[in-house]
Amino acid sequence: MDIPAQVSLIIHSQTITQTLKGAVLDKETGKPLPGANILILNTDSPSGASIDSEGKFRLITEIGRISIKITFLGYEDLVINDILIASGKEIFIPVELQEKVIQTREVTIRPEDSGKSSLNPMATASATTIRTKDAMRYAGGFYDPSRIVNAFAGIANANNDYSNDIVIRGNSSRGLLWRLEGIEIPNPNHFSDGQGGSGGAFSAITSNVIDNFDFFTGAFPAEYGNAFSGVMDLNLRKGNSDKREYAFQTGGKKWGCKA
Repeated sequence: MDIPAQVSLIIHSQTITQTLKGAVLDKETGKPLPGANILILNTDSPSGASIDSEGKFRLITEIGRISIKITFLGYEDLVINDILIASGKEIFIPVELQEKVIQTREVTIRPEDSGKSSLNPMATASATTIRTKDAMRYAGGFYDPSRIVNAFAGIANANNDYSNDIVIRGNSSRGLLWRLEGIEIPNPNHFSDGQGGSGGAFSAITSNVIDNFDFFTGAFPAEYGNAFSGVMDLNLRKGNSDKREYAFQTGGKKWGCKA
């Protein structure tokens, strides 16, 4: 008895597709929006396209109902749901995007404190603050506040090792006002020849004992009087309240010790 042979075949049907096309325009002006993106949402593998230079797009998709999302920078996203794609006719969709408006609160911009502002809140111009950490870094300073400021523009000195006169913008060195902790003082130099002017090479105040201080070269606040050249407003460094500390220097090297 013959048994009939059985044959199994797998037949793949053709996937029916259709064209979805359209144009993306600005809702207010009606102008095309080239570069916008269109994405088909309810598909297994995400697919989409970009809008061409004329604002038009063209997609090939399977028949059925689909949803698309259109996005463009500066505009509100638009989602169009349940678009029926049939096999008999291409679908054309005009899309109009609304410009996105973002309402925010006021923005206040404040300059960052760079650490170089004047210690005196009334100073507006021609004021420089000398920081303790920078006082040792000025060339030729010799730990002397008078010599430190010689590195600034418009400042000149006697150009020798026997005098540390401060000449500000051509004014006499006697026109400089010295203050220490808010108190007006004579010139703090050994062998000096009076207020403002300095005939001595050695300062009585060293950078080791002073704190941050202001140096004015003009346009100084009204609290400074008896001066027409500039103001050297010195402050003393806060010491150690628990132990006595000393510092001495010789041969270009400095040592410190505690008692």
